[in-house]
Amino acid sequence: MTRDECIAEIQEGLGFRKDMQVNIARKLEEAQRKLETGKSLPDFLINKDSPVAILLGVDEYPLSDAFIREIEDLGQQYPATNVQGDIYHVRRMDYDEAIARFGFTGTGYPSVYAIRARVLRFFPIPDAAYAYRWSFYQHQTTLASGNVTADQNAWLRYRPYLLIGHAGFAQAKNLRDVAAMKHFSDMVMEWQDMDTREKAQDTESNNPTIMGVNS
Repeated sequence: MTRDECIAEIQEGLGFRKDMQVNIARKLEEAQRKLETGKSLPDFLINKDSPVAILLGVDEYPLSDAFIREIEDLGQQYPATNVQGDIYHVRRMDYDEAIARFGFTGTGYPSVYAIRARVLRFFPIPDAAYAYRWSFYQHQTTLASGNVTADQNAWLRYRPYLLIGHAGFAQAKNLRDVAAMKHFSDMVMEWQDMDTREKAQDTESNNPTIMGVNS
């Protein structure tokens, strides 16, 4: 689905209106940003194994504007590899703790990283060049930038009706259209229930029942 198709769906839910495209596009953008700041984020927002070229003597790397936050349940251990192929596991550490442990001038292979003020910093200062990969949640292409497609924005591919429900409800509320508010609210609830069921199934598949243990 494209952004403009989402707009058309909302117009239909508002009584087959033909206007308000700009306002609806703004509501879709607001809905996306709200969903991307939620406590629980969907897996399709993950930028997996994103490369970071660690340079000799360079310990700080600005994060992309698309960065939302780290993935807490991955253990935060990713390997860094030097040109000889030696592998070093890099774990996350609180910034102040890392400073207290490594200081500002020590050098060596990168053993920990910390994030502060949207900067990824490695400790100690790298003593060589390393290839590093890590995974994190990232913002999708803004829906305010034109007729965005599902190839550009994962929400449009995997959860378009969640966006439509939130944006449509907000627009219907502005219009004081009670029937349309219920229509879009029901749509949000339906897709939220689907997400809940899918997460429960994922948890169950990752934790199979063992007779006599968790049955």
